[in-house]
Amino acid sequence: MDNMKVAIVTQSYRKDLEECILLCESIDRFVPDDICHYIFVNDEDYNLFRCARISDRHVIRRKSDIIPAYLFRFPFKLLGHHYHVSPFTIPVREWIIQQICKLGAFDAIDKECNVIINIDSETVFMRPFGLSDIMRHGKFVLFRENFRVEPCHEEYCKVAKAILHMNTDLHEIEKYCYMTHPVVFIRENIEGLHNELERFVSSQKMAID
Repeated sequence: MDNMKVAIVTQSYRKDLEECILLCESIDRFVPDDICHYIFVNDEDYNLFRCARISDRHVIRRKSDIIPAYLFRFPFKLLGHHYHVSPFTIPVREWIIQQICKLGAFDAIDKECNVIINIDSETVFMRPFGLSDIMRHGKFVLFRENFRVEPCHEEYCKVAKAILHMNTDLHEIEKYCYMTHPVVFIRENIEGLHNELERFVSSQKMAID
């Protein structure tokens, strides 16, 4: 990609604060200065992170900057999980909220950033990092392996095929698992995905009507 402006994005919360501080210190030491770092936290944790031992390079943001206003975080765990609730949806688990925040992060960071590197707060850099570490032939790498038994894998593939209008046979989609860390998002790809999701939701509404 030409003219890349890259940001690291991390989602964290109060129980991972110390781990997140270690991540920030390792970024300060090993990651080039032109790569900014955004940390998204629950609203109730915002002031805690703002007052932590974190340099100005790391920008603390509320997850509510991304999450739709009609989704409210329920203050207590239900069946061992945190949920967001709304008048319009079924309860949304915290893990799904994390994915929503990842997909919406471009709307809450510097508009000039066109690449996001998603890094968990338990991560730490152990040596100097450069984009060449995660790129091959001008593209970002994604680890792939042959499919192994994994919960919901088949369902995920069916949904992806339907939403993205993929002509590929489902068997071809299902035969690989993709996993890597960090996970890289490119703005134009995410914007394209948003458009496909909007078209899919609109088609479902029309079918119901």
